[in-house]
Amino acid sequence: MKKFMIAAGLVLLTVSCTSAQADDMQADIKAFQANAENCQYLAGEWDSSLPKSRQKEIEVEVDKYCNLARKQQEQLKKKYKSSKQVEEVISQYDL
Repeated sequence: MKKFMIAAGLVLLTVSCTSAQADDMQADIKAFQANAENCQYLAGEWDSSLPKSRQKEIEVEVDKYCNLARKQQEQLKKKYKSSKQVEEVISQYDL
C-alpha cells in the first residue's frame, strides 16, 4: 500500500508539473499573439491622410508592439524549437 501511495503521488506531481509547463507555454504564446495582432492592426491604421498628431501616435504604438512582438517571436522560436505546434502559431505572423 505504501508503494502505491508513493507511485500515485509521483503521478500527480508529474501531471501538475506538465500542466504548469503547458500554462506557461500558453501564457508566453498568448502574450506574443496579442502584441503581434496589435502590431498588425496598428500598421494597417496608419494613413497619410490622418492628422500628423495621429500619425505620430500610431507610429509610436507600432514601434512599441512590433518591436516587442519581434523580440518575443525570436525568443519563442528558440525556446520551443522542437514544438511544431508552436512553430506553426508563431509563423502565422510576418513581422
